[in-house]
Amino acid sequence: MQRRRCNSLEWLEFNLLARIPNITHAVSTRQSTTNFRIDVNDTPLVIANTLEPIKRILDIPKMVLATQCHGTTIATVDTELSIQPHCDALTTKTPGIGLIIKHSDCQATIFYDPVNHAITNVHSGWRGNVGNIYAKTVTTMEHLYNSKAKDLIVCISPSLGPSHFEFKGFRETLPQEFQSFKTEQNMFDFWAIAHWQLTECGILPNNIEIARLCTFEHSQDFFSFRRNATSKRNITIVALR
Repeated sequence: MQRRRCNSLEWLEFNLLARIPNITHAVSTRQSTTNFRIDVNDTPLVIANTLEPIKRILDIPKMVLATQCHGTTIATVDTELSIQPHCDALTTKTPGIGLIIKHSDCQATIFYDPVNHAITNVHSGWRGNVGNIYAKTVTTMEHLYNSKAKDLIVCISPSLGPSHFEFKGFRETLPQEFQSFKTEQNMFDFWAIAHWQLTECGILPNNIEIARLCTFEHSQDFFSFRRNATSKRNITIVALR
């Protein structure tokens, strides 16, 4: 990933997306003096004020957030609602709308179709992986935009790494096929699980970028609920130009 800064705002960009001129994206860091973070209990007004400098610096006219309920529902974004209820992914073909996913240890995952110029931003914790929200995203983009899996570019944010993803109740909760990704006692590599799920959908390995930055370990850059039980969240945003 590439580290960027403008005035008081710092963010990270994926290598695969940074070279594409008609898309804007950012993954927040804690190094910004600008308040580039969102609390789970923030009101819509507080969120709007928080996002205002980001909108200005990244030149994104409108921002939309998902409520994120650890499900697999994908909302098609229009220009009416700034917060989309009861969903964990946002998708659009409309330029100028920033799709925002809040995350601490979960994965925020950008899907970009360069052929049909469409984007989806996905929130996936372990429940999202169990429900295979990534497969549902590919199917949804195929249906809405005539996307082809082989064309999609997929980038996964910093998230909880395999050295800190302890899952004590895995036998009762995780599907059997996930258990081959157990790295040691009760530890799981959800980066590898995500990569496997994406390639099973037909995403080409060269079109997948996983940040491989652990939110638990990189305390200077990211909030982590597993580390600090904080209600603060990192955000990942993507918009079409």
